[in-house]
Amino acid sequence: MRQPRVNIGAIALFALLLSCCIVWPALASAESDGVLAPELAKLASSAVRSQPPEAQAEALGLPASGPGSLQRVGSQVAVELEFEGGAVAALPALREAGATITAASGVYQRVDAIVSPADLHALAAAPGVTGVEPVRTPIVASPETSVSQTAICEGGTTLSEGIDQLGVVTQPGNVGVREAFGTRGAGETIGVLSDSYNVATTIEGSETAIPTHAAEDIQSDNLTGVENNCSGQQAPVDVLEDGPAGSHDEGRAMLQIVHDIAPHANLAFATAFNGELSFAQNIERLAAPVSDGGAGARVIVDDVSYFEEPMFQDGPVAAAVAKVTAAGVVYLSSAGNNNIGSAKEPGIGSWETPEFRDTENSATCPIPVGVSARHCLDFDPGPGEDNTFGITIEKGKPVHIAIGWSEPWYGVDADLDAYLLRHVPVKLAKVPGETEVVSLDDRDNIDGKPAAMVAWQNTEPPEVEGETEEVMLVINRCFGNVCDPEASSTAKPRVKLILLQNGSPVVGTEYEESKGGDVVGPTIFGHNGTASVITVGASSFSSDGVHINAAGIPEDYSSHGPETHYYGPVLSTTPAAKLATPEVVEKPDVVATDCGANTFFGQYYLGFWRFCGTSAAAPHAAAVIALMRQANPAKPPA
Repeated sequence: MRQPRVNIGAIALFALLLSCCIVWPALASAESDGVLAPELAKLASSAVRSQPPEAQAEALGLPASGPGSLQRVGSQVAVELEFEGGAVAALPALREAGATITAASGVYQRVDAIVSPADLHALAAAPGVTGVEPVRTPIVASPETSVSQTAICEGGTTLSEGIDQLGVVTQPGNVGVREAFGTRGAGETIGVLSDSYNVATTIEGSETAIPTHAAEDIQSDNLTGVENNCSGQQAPVDVLEDGPAGSHDEGRAMLQIVHDIAPHANLAFATAFNGELSFAQNIERLAAPVSDGGAGARVIVDDVSYFEEPMFQDGPVAAAVAKVTAAGVVYLSSAGNNNIGSAKEPGIGSWETPEFRDTENSATCPIPVGVSARHCLDFDPGPGEDNTFGITIEKGKPVHIAIGWSEPWYGVDADLDAYLLRHVPVKLAKVPGETEVVSLDDRDNIDGKPAAMVAWQNTEPPEVEGETEEVMLVINRCFGNVCDPEASSTAKPRVKLILLQNGSPVVGTEYEESKGGDVVGPTIFGHNGTASVITVGASSFSSDGVHINAAGIPEDYSSHGPETHYYGPVLSTTPAAKLATPEVVEKPDVVATDCGANTFFGQYYLGFWRFCGTSAAAPHAAAVIALMRQANPAKPPA
């Protein structure tokens, strides 16, 4: 069992008395029972759990909703439980403690579950549990960002412009694949993984009732089902597991795109929103034969990224992809919408250094992060020192930062803690330049995941349009008696941070050039960048049906790689070996249409609801591949 860190409350109080500049916000700290993650330990207290979700999030220093927030199912939260052994045997005890199990694995000795905050301590006390971590709401790659309506039996009443742009239907000078090959997806099953299929009640980001549900989409021929009016399109969507309440049915919007291009294909869905382990298992369920309870999908596509997927090796989701592709499935995934800057340039969406650089003068670590921070990362690759990474954002916009380092899962020796600071508003500051911590991740990472994540959004609206503010990232190498006695004092791994903005703007960062061995730009990570997946970037649709963007120029926000692996895949609780030569995986593989028309999802403009981002591009590409498989059934996935 992991040991709790040394209680430094007295030391922190002494430091508070010494400096009037320190601001100690009501954020989660590392003090817990050694099993519950700091955020969950605080959430479990009666003072916090009795508050509404928005107040809980503020107390924990987390976003109230959206990517990076606690994944909630009604009044409960999703968690991941860690074991040294006996994870599957412990399921009855976990249920007795109040948990609803969503996935369990003896291979990884982990369990995904849903639990009430009041039962968190009981869950942590269950036999064999060594850690309880929150599940952060993952990212779906749809950024906060002339169609014929008469072809009723070729995809429904609302058709994505992708059927023109990708050459599915015949246009002047271009014979479409339907006319050339007669392919409409018959005999193929396409599986989709996203948030949900048919649970949404309101439009994302508002209280307005959602325009359509699954039943209306079937009746208007925009999905397959018994009440679809078109021949060969009556097979119901095979929903293996729908998403949690409060989801936005992005999966249904993806299925509409698939149906537009391959209207005779069978459709299947499973949620990817109950944790990484559940995500991986649902990949295998979609691929499994119908006789074994699966969907029998030969083409599978997802648009989900978890913040803690490894950046330097393939994790459990990527391992599941590799398993199904080895069995003959073609697997596609969205590239993400995290590029910042021109799509033709490297962009500034990430920063990476080949080795953790300690600041020479430990006393220069920013005061608000606490007296245990004495080995802050030096972001300056030159002779100077800089222990903060400045990020300029539009005031009121969110910022999400994922941090990973090059150690294998279950073999982590370096405990890195992340802190996000901002300048205290001038009217509230006690001294000029005063800063405060607005988000932190200071959990014990030893023998766990080499990952940290901070996120924040200023609730104060901008005083003028376009007003900006700066936040500053600090990363501390935590070891020793006043920080983490179990952590190595010599481990200085490669470190990478990615701004997972999902299309939300960042005005600039402090270090925007690759220099001195540091690398700036690549934002594809996790299973989106594994070698066995077809990674799909986004290319803007053509509103008039003409090939304006026939060259497939990517959207500015469409993520790019490469992704580099230094360790083998996560296949068990035994740490993977270091690769003799790093594996460099060039990504993305293709681009496809985004912002096409659908019946309910995204933003309403040019006369239709429009679904943007690589989340929309990926199902376009998946449906095209289903047509290719129908025309060439003997061809292998490669």
